[in-house]
Amino acid sequence: MCVTCAKGKQRSYNQSRKDIGANAPIDRVGGVICSDIKCSIKPCDWRGSWYLINFIDYKTNYCRVFLAKTKDKGTKQFEHFFVYFEKRFNCSVHYQRTDNGGEYKVVDLFCKTAGVRRQVSEANNQA
Repeated sequence: MCVTCAKGKQRSYNQSRKDIGANAPIDRVGGVICSDIKCSIKPCDWRGSWYLINFIDYKTNYCRVFLAKTKDKGTKQFEHFFVYFEKRFNCSVHYQRTDNGGEYKVVDLFCKTAGVRRQVSEANNQA
């Protein structure tokens, strides 16, 4: 594909203004934790894991990646990461930012009890 064709296929999406200021305390450790699930990694690993789940802290750029056999393991991995991150950095997580894929909808109850606010990015937005 040539450069002109690649530029022609790019899309432009407006970034939501709600992701700045008090709604995105990226200047604090644990202020915003971004997470996503990569589906169907091929080939699967030797344990049979097909999914890659990543967590990234905006302030420290600390990244943790987990492998899972099923997509619904994202909930348990978030709970595990949440406890681990707070103990390691001696801080509290304020926001969890995910895409609008729906795999984290079951995390809502855990986030409410832990005091973590959820942010969902707009569809097709890489931010």
